[in-house]
Amino acid sequence: MESETLSGRLSLLIGLPLLVLALGLALTSLISIPARGLTAAQASELSVAHHQALYEYLNRRLDQLLADTRQLAGELSADRPNLAAITDQLLQRHPEITGLEYLVTVADSQRPLMERQLSLEAGQFIRFGHWRQGPIEPRPSYLVVRQVSFQSGTTDPGTTLGLVADTVPHWRNSLQSALSEGRPAATTLTSIFRNGGEQQALRIFIPTGDRTLLSLVMEPRRWLSRQLDGVHDDRWQLAIHDTSQHARHPLFTLPALGPVEDASAVRSVFSLADRQWMLTTVPSMTWQQQLTRAAIMPVWLLGAVLSLAAAALCTALVWQRQSLQQRLQEQHVLNGQRQRQLENTRVEKSILHKSLADSDDRSRDLIELYGGIVSELDDQYRIGYISPQAATLLGWPVPDLLESSLARLVTGTDQPRLNETLTTARQEPGIHRIDIELITAQQQPLPVTLRVKALKNPLSGCTGFRVSMIPR
Repeated sequence: MESETLSGRLSLLIGLPLLVLALGLALTSLISIPARGLTAAQASELSVAHHQALYEYLNRRLDQLLADTRQLAGELSADRPNLAAITDQLLQRHPEITGLEYLVTVADSQRPLMERQLSLEAGQFIRFGHWRQGPIEPRPSYLVVRQVSFQSGTTDPGTTLGLVADTVPHWRNSLQSALSEGRPAATTLTSIFRNGGEQQALRIFIPTGDRTLLSLVMEPRRWLSRQLDGVHDDRWQLAIHDTSQHARHPLFTLPALGPVEDASAVRSVFSLADRQWMLTTVPSMTWQQQLTRAAIMPVWLLGAVLSLAAAALCTALVWQRQSLQQRLQEQHVLNGQRQRQLENTRVEKSILHKSLADSDDRSRDLIELYGGIVSELDDQYRIGYISPQAATLLGWPVPDLLESSLARLVTGTDQPRLNETLTTARQEPGIHRIDIELITAQQQPLPVTLRVKALKNPLSGCTGFRVSMIPR
């Protein structure tokens, strides 16, 4: 039975705190669910804000580039001989662009002269040619690349020199739009093989005058890489597609730290002249997980601390309750033992009281049976008890003698001697003897021998006397 009680106490002491801890952690888990939702919403807002900032930044850079190029086109129409100096200024202002090309319309009659000029300027043999390196058939006029200016370290400037522009299939629509509508027009990304070199770039054709164009040569990877350097945050993956070209592969990408989930992508479209580019940013799952952990960790930490504190408090309360219960049981057992001891003491007292009463009755019976003539006096010499034989001897009824002084029964001449004997018995131990005469009820003297013994108590001293009478 005791082992079962101990097992139950241990189960309560361990099980209840564990239950409180489990409930606290479960409640923390429920609370963390809305926190996860808020974190996801915050991550979405941050992604949209980051995407919008990149979108606005790229638009501003493109607008600035086109504005500067239009200004250059206006200067070229007024001061064409200073083309090299003007284009160098633009290239210095925008080092992220690849170069500039000046396109002019040349009549067939002027073709030999123009080819000689191009060869002299380039320092190599230049002929009007096809973009595939083949010869160009005679025609009334040619729209050719008359002059080129490229950034140092980029594609050889002579690659497109003397190229008949409308032989490039991907340029025709843009050239026609720029010449007929008088507005900038951009091409797709094109690879050009000419004069022993290869160039992969797109062109933005800007009208400068009568059948003349300024071609802004841009390598998307180079331009975007320069623009986004120090601006892009690697918590997002970035990709730019040319939607006008319907290409599956992006023009430019920047990776994110960790894998991404396309379902969280944010997309927007911005214009490059008459073409549409799509900007796509996708948040990194690693960053989202870090953001979630940063938001959830305090919730779990607080929940775990509160759960542990509640479990510890529950353990302390259960331990205190069990300790109190155990003390109450011990007190109950102790009270039972004391009750039994008290009951035993009462029984012993009753037995002792009965034994004393029996002893007193026995003593009195013995005194009466054996003719004892005795009496007991208090410390004031008053008679507290006198045997029937002594009362019969003196002729007095017992009730008449009780509470009366012994000196009442002694003759006047013997009273001093009686007082002296009682005083001596009070002071000295042992039995003291005196021969005196007592007065009977008939007023007759009765010679007797009194034997006196003082009754002493260690606390209060003498409490009375026992006296025996022996007639002489």
